[in-house]
Amino acid sequence: MKKKSISLIAIILIMIVIVIIVAVCLKIRTKAEESQEENVAQEEEQEEYSLIDMENTENVEILEENVKENNSKALLEEKTLLGMRIFNIRLVAENGMTTFTADVENTSETDFSERMIEIVFKNQDGSEYARLPGYLPDIKSGESNQIDASTTADMSNAYDFIIE
Repeated sequence: MKKKSISLIAIILIMIVIVIIVAVCLKIRTKAEESQEENVAQEEEQEEYSLIDMENTENVEILEENVKENNSKALLEEKTLLGMRIFNIRLVAENGMTTFTADVENTSETDFSERMIEIVFKNQDGSEYARLPGYLPDIKSGESNQIDASTTADMSNAYDFIIE
């Protein structure tokens, strides 16, 4: 009788342990699925609120998912402004931001004093596409610096730009 009683208790304990293991596994699986659903929902929400139009490929090259880089020859060509050479121009839309960067070299005989600038992007017909405020720092004669301006608006499809 004792052996039957011990065997019955052992079987009940084993069944309880199995039930606990199954319950824990189900709980872990449910949490993993919920986490994955939350990640998908966040990604969809971010794409929904992004102002970057990945479908518009005029004057751009899609480099990777959610990255557009302007490839317009007119926009990328070297420009001059007030004795400054503007080169290494990049206009990139990535992760909901459009960023304009360019190297600026002071080729004049005088030092350049900092100032706020307006980057005016143009369409191919010359009409204004968009405006982006920026800052041009002090640049001594013969030295270089960089323009770096960003916005959440999609300006990456511009054909050209001027600086005012």
